Amino acid sequence: MVTLISGQQVCNYCPDWRLECEARHVASMKTLRERREYLLHVQQKRGSDAYLKLAGLVKQIWERRSDA
Repeated sequence: MVTLISGQQVCNYCPDWRLECEARHVASMKTLRERREYLLHVQQKRGSDAYLKLAGLVKQIWERRSDA
């Protein structure tokens, strides 16, 4: 079991965990340009809903890091 940023516990094979791992990866990119390019690629390949979901989670992670 792993704990998501939301506090929810899920198995490490769940799609929610995969999404959070991807969001953490994007948040760790060194430049804003890299993050924007990655998210744009997601939007083009997976659609606007996937883009918005991932971008929202990246923002949550980024804000949590700023608060720490």
